[in-house]
Amino acid sequence: MTLHARVGEISPAHTLSLGAVSKNADALPELWTCTFTSTAILDGRFAFAREAESQASANTPRHRRASGGHAVRVGPGVLYAAIALPKVNSLVADATSHNLLNRHVRPLLRALSFGKKPASYIGKDRLTIGSTAVAYCGFAFDASSGVAIVEAFIGVTESFAASDGDDAKVKDGSLASLSMTTLTIEELAEKVRRHAAREFGRELAITHASALSGAAPDAPFSGGLSPFATSPAAIGTIGFSRGDEGLFFGGDCMMAEEGETLIPRLLTGDPEVAFEETEALLAEAAVFGVSAKELVTLVEKAKSASR
Repeated sequence: MTLHARVGEISPAHTLSLGAVSKNADALPELWTCTFTSTAILDGRFAFAREAESQASANTPRHRRASGGHAVRVGPGVLYAAIALPKVNSLVADATSHNLLNRHVRPLLRALSFGKKPASYIGKDRLTIGSTAVAYCGFAFDASSGVAIVEAFIGVTESFAASDGDDAKVKDGSLASLSMTTLTIEELAEKVRRHAAREFGRELAITHASALSGAAPDAPFSGGLSPFATSPAAIGTIGFSRGDEGLFFGGDCMMAEEGETLIPRLLTGDPEVAFEETEALLAEAAVFGVSAKELVTLVEKAKSASR
């Protein structure tokens, strides 16, 4: 079996989008390893409207990417490594919408391990070496078609961090800040491709292009809206917003595209939110990094704010 690998430069405004992934029955997965043409901040798919920014951030171009999660800063020193999956289990037989990251970051962990300093994934959104995060990873998933994307932003000579991390035990950095390797960003990209081929048992078919484009993703319903209720979760901040099209769930979370309209059903149900109903909706929407208890707390805040 073949793993198509696309290699080249990419604009921060045109990273992979779900719409760019083929939905044909015979479509094959693709691995993208790209360098960025310029510096920008990429907001997570379901990020709400931003509050006051620092002057430096305000002067940096911003775009919305396909995967959910926190904002990342990209530039010539950050490697973009992404996998386009026509079906969620196109590469790994037991992959589901609930273990997308766990099943697909393994080649990255091997590529980012140097000598006695192995990279690790602790089940959240960062790949770490020791107590330093050197890559940010996230996913996008469309439940109706089964199409998925796993993407990572690897800090090679500059950090991917757009702001201070939310985990006091982990600091965001880069391979250069750790003096981990003398590999160039192109050499690291080649190492990622080699480990991906080995991990997934595929033969690489490499396509070089001077400019790659994954087509800018459509804006989600919640994009640009300010939340009327927020609450902390393991992944970051989550919340509900209200727009012309109704109520929406979003924030720093990762989930299926359908999740932003599925989760608000909890606001129109019985006054007492049942854990069973909450867990069922979290599973249906493939929400990552948010527990039923955390979501119940948010629902209670939202109902109080709406009274």
